[in-house]
Amino acid sequence: MLTPSWWAGSAKCSAVAILIADRKGWAMTRHEVKVEVLGPWSLATSKAFWEGFAPAALTSHGPSQQLRSVFYVEGDWSRAEVQVTQDGSKARVVVTGGGDLEAAAQACRFLSLDVDARGWPDVGRRDPVIADAQQQLPGLRPCGCHSPYEAATWSVLSQRIRIVQAARLRDDLVHRHGEGGAFPAQVLRELDLDQVQHQLGDQVQVIVADVSREDGAEAVAERLAAAQRDCRGLVAAAGGPSPTPPPGSGLAAVRRTWQGGFESNVLTAVLLGEVLRPALERSAGRVVLLSSIAALRGSGAGPYGAMKAALHAWMFDLATQLGAHGGTANTVAPGFVPDTGFWTDRLADQARTEKAAQTHLGRAGSPEEIASLIAWLLGPDGGWVTGQILSPNGGAVLGR
Repeated sequence: MLTPSWWAGSAKCSAVAILIADRKGWAMTRHEVKVEVLGPWSLATSKAFWEGFAPAALTSHGPSQQLRSVFYVEGDWSRAEVQVTQDGSKARVVVTGGGDLEAAAQACRFLSLDVDARGWPDVGRRDPVIADAQQQLPGLRPCGCHSPYEAATWSVLSQRIRIVQAARLRDDLVHRHGEGGAFPAQVLRELDLDQVQHQLGDQVQVIVADVSREDGAEAVAERLAAAQRDCRGLVAAAGGPSPTPPPGSGLAAVRRTWQGGFESNVLTAVLLGEVLRPALERSAGRVVLLSSIAALRGSGAGPYGAMKAALHAWMFDLATQLGAHGGTANTVAPGFVPDTGFWTDRLADQARTEKAAQTHLGRAGSPEEIASLIAWLLGPDGGWVTGQILSPNGGAVLGR
């Protein structure tokens, strides 16, 4: 049993951790956390709000004095269950499942219990509209999605369709691929494109094309035009390392390697971006190019780092050109993110440990962390960010 003190945002917390034996051994952990919530808070109001919150609506169950939910813990994606009760200004958060105390901190975040709202009543005294909202929803703290990954997924599901329809799609994903009501972790990455299209229906059209060639890029543009769709955003994520020719292979082999790297990493983005340029300009579209930390520090050998760096210079020009039409262009250059197809059959356990140790945080990144940044750049809050190289890398390469 552990009884530490920890901090959630600006609220001091005390915690108790208890290991619970199940039939397979000591696998489950029960964390009980008491949080001093700063400012107005009503569990009953928050629960009523969240039960009608379409992106992650709770099923109404249990007494009104208790809020229950299930979710996956960020980082290790273990499933956890949470029960929250209120005792005056304190919240009692009980989390059962895998993971560690981060699960309890995550529960506090998606309930906004970690926010210091002591100044909120003063806002109501200054603003009659806010005062009316405070009177109708006393003690409301906005409830959100359980994780940035879930929020990013919702941004995809809800594009250009009614909220009610998007909520049905979400519920179907939970029913088919979730665990006990939790939104499935990494489901959009693990399902193949045909499955995703089946799940999302008309929102997704799968086009098989080699966009390093003119005819392939043109096929994508033609399908977009035939569907009478705007192009609000483009994420160019194709590419990867080229096989390094063995020593003594000669200049012809070197040339083939570099030419292949150029076609897969640069031309795939440039040809698709250029053929979609008119549609992007009409829609004030946004472009995100996937680069790599290798473009900032080199890739050790071969053309990969140099090819990704070429995207940076093209992005600067693209940002200027799209900016005249209200659009943006940015590059995301991730650090070590092992759980992707990029590293398939290329990563031994020792190399994985060594690469993670190069970061200030001592861990690898996750696809969900990169996806949430891309979703933000494409979303309503990213409209004033353009011409930037954003490198989420855990501190392996510092900002410049």
